[in-house]
Amino acid sequence: MSFVDNIEKLHKKPDHIKRRILFIGVFVMMFVIVSVWVSTLRVTLGGENKKKNQVPSPLSVFFGIIKEGVDAGVNGMMGSVGKIKQDYGAKKGE
Repeated sequence: MSFVDNIEKLHKKPDHIKRRILFIGVFVMMFVIVSVWVSTLRVTLGGENKKKNQVPSPLSVFFGIIKEGVDAGVNGMMGSVGKIKQDYGAKKGE
C-alpha cells in the first residue's frame, strides 16, 4: 500500500475517527518535540561554564539575524512615521 492509498482510506473514514487520529498525531509530535527540547535543555544547563568557548549555534545566529532585521524594520518605520508627521505639521502650519 502506498502513502496515497492510506490517505484515501483515511479520507473515507467518519469525522470522529479523523479527529481521533489527528489528536493522536498531534500528541505524538508534541511528545517528540518536548522530548528533544528537554534533552537539549539538560545539555544547555549543564554546560553554562563551557559556553564561553563554544561557537554559537546556527539557530541562535539565525534568530539573531531575524531580530536585527525586525529591529531595523521597526526603526525604519518609526523614522518614516516621524518624517511624515514633520512634513504634515509643516504643511499644516503654512
